[in-house]
Formats: sequence, structure tokens, C-alpha cells
Amino acid sequence: VAPHITYWEISPSGEILNEAVIETEKPTMVHSFAITDREVVFWECPVVFDIQNAIENPIDAFMWTPEYGARIGVLAFGDSGDKIRWVDLPEPCFVFHETNAHRDGDDIHIDVHWLQEGFNKSDLATGEDTIRRWTVNTAGEELTFRDQIISDNNWDLPKIDPRYVGRPYQHSWHA
Repeated sequence: VAPHITYWEISPSGEILNEAVIETEKPTMVHSFAITDREVVFWECPVVFDIQNAIENPIDAFMWTPEYGARIGVLAFGDSGDKIRWVDLPEPCFVFHETNAHRDGDDIHIDVHWLQEGFNKSDLATGEDTIRRWTVNTAGEELTFRDQIISDNNWDLPKIDPRYVGRPYQHSWHA
């Protein structure tokens, strides 16, 4: 498993418009990602593929590795993977699902179901879990990060009206 994320932009007719290979230090699990009206947003969290664990016990192929850290990457549509801009998160975490992301000036808001840990000894999620709004400011040379807890309810599998994907929205549904 090569340590990278491969991202494709596909036209409605199925034509590949862009393929971006984003290098990572280790082969991490990226379960989902978000888009705004002009960029893709990835979160790379410390759930790392371990080939030895996969051979010995496939259920433990991915392992919680908090020392790897967590970060958010922003890549403009059409750009190559080497153009991604990263900001480190202040603490390790895991995110399976996002509700939505949208731009507000220089800020990108990403609403996620945040997990304190994931894939720790065969448990998919342990510790605290909350709904959070991550805000990444893209002004200037370095990205900056803010974190806000929206709800401490244990909600996951978020959905929004698809007409609002990548745009500001007011309502979401969770299971």
C-alpha cells in the first residue's frame, strides 16, 4: 500500500478531469472527504494501515497511532496533489463522516462527527464523540485552525439536502 491519497474529479459523462496524488507519510485511512464550491477538503487522522497486523488478524489491519497526529488538507479543484495545503490539528482524533463544508470568505467551515479515538484494539470508536465545526482560515501563507463543539449528542451518518453540498446550509439529518 503506497502512502498516498488519490483523488479524482469526474465529469457528468464519466470523463476524468483531474487526478491528484497526495503524498502522505504513512498509509492512513481516509474514510471520507468534503467539498466546497471550489476545493476539496481531506482530514488525515492517525489510523494507519499495518501490513503485519493485516496478515495476522485482518480485523486489526488499521491501528490507532496517535503519535502520527491529525491534519486537514485543502486542495483547489483542478490542482495537482503537490499543491495541497495542510494544517495540523491540536490533538489526534478520527472522523468517519462529515455533514458538509462550505466557504465563508477566507474561512472554510467543515462540520464533522468527531471521535476521540478510532480503531483502537478492534473498537471502531472509543472515548468522547461530538459534532464539531472545524474552521480553516486560508488567508496568508499558513492555514490556521479553530474548533467548535456544536453538539455533544452521539449523532452520525449525517445527510443534508444535496442542493446544499459545498454551500451554506441550515438543516441536517442524522441516524
